[in-house]
Amino acid sequence: MRSRLWVSPFGLSLVVLCGCSSGDHASSSAQRSPEPSASVAKTPEVPPVPPSQAQEVSFETSDKIPLSGTLYRAGDDTAPVLVFVHRFRGDRKEWEPLADKLAGGEKRFNIVNFDLRGHGQSVSASGKKRLDWSTMKPKDMSAFVLDVRAAIAFGTSKTAGKARGVVVVGSSLGAAFAARAASLEPKVTAVALVSPGAAIEGFDVYRPFADVRMLPSFIAGAKDDNVSREPVTSLAQMAKDLGTVKVYDGKAHGALGLSQEGDPIFADLTDWLRTVYDAAPKDRALFSDRKEAKR
Repeated sequence: MRSRLWVSPFGLSLVVLCGCSSGDHASSSAQRSPEPSASVAKTPEVPPVPPSQAQEVSFETSDKIPLSGTLYRAGDDTAPVLVFVHRFRGDRKEWEPLADKLAGGEKRFNIVNFDLRGHGQSVSASGKKRLDWSTMKPKDMSAFVLDVRAAIAFGTSKTAGKARGVVVVGSSLGAAFAARAASLEPKVTAVALVSPGAAIEGFDVYRPFADVRMLPSFIAGAKDDNVSREPVTSLAQMAKDLGTVKVYDGKAHGALGLSQEGDPIFADLTDWLRTVYDAAPKDRALFSDRKEAKR
């Protein structure tokens, strides 16, 4: 007796249905390509430019006095020269924090931070004579202008004369020396006076500044500093719209005193220096020319 396999119509339909579904799913899976993963382009990292290296230097004034200082090369001979002048009875350490900060900044200056004669490490003269600020009299103050001019000449020489300008920054009595040197040097493009006095040690600040008031200037002091309060106001009026003026609370004097009090003197100076970085020398009568014209 022959056996027969009987499949119900319902079962056959189920087999066919399952087979089709399975085949469709496999075909769909085979045809679907995997979605590409999103790729993010990485910006190559630019290594930071290392700060300008501080270099101990010495140079000589026109009256043969050797001066000691620190030179920071910008790596660009066309970058401006920046000369710092410390206060009387101080030394270059007053400006060292700012010089170090600028040496690592985006806009680099060729910086000369030095000790005035009789200060810091600038204490020798010709022969065995030793210089000391404690023995200096008001009649000796004009010699400090020779020091600032020597620093300007030295900094410019290190750029082979290619520096597009010179900025001079002075503190206390050094501010008056900075203004007078600026009035004598045609490449000076801007000047900063921090805690200027009217006539510290008998050295006037108003006449020197009058000769450079057409240059961009930075004028700063504490509102309760009896030495610089009135000069800051008067010099600001002379500078008009070319002056950037900062008045801080308290009675601290000089860049050193203001920075120790927590005033943002170095930050404010840094901002101002950025604005004068590309300043070009102006055609102006120099103080020496004015003296000759009166003879």
